[in-house]
Amino acid sequence: MQNEPTELCAGCGTPKKRVDAFFCEKCQRVYSPFDAYMAKEIPITHFAMERIKDEDWPKVRKEEERRKALRAGI
Repeated sequence: MQNEPTELCAGCGTPKKRVDAFFCEKCQRVYSPFDAYMAKEIPITHFAMERIKDEDWPKVRKEEERRKALRAGI
């Protein structure tokens, strides 16, 4: 069995405790804003969304429109 590479928090350097964690256990920094948003862990207005890559924004916008349509009952 191979060990998975440990992802470190870019904010405080603490190793990621769980593979499926969205937030650093120590400083609460979002590891991947795109993944956290798509998993409904953070809203589009969360400050971490500033770190979304340009190529991922079309997917975020499409998902936000889908969510708005669901809330509106469309």
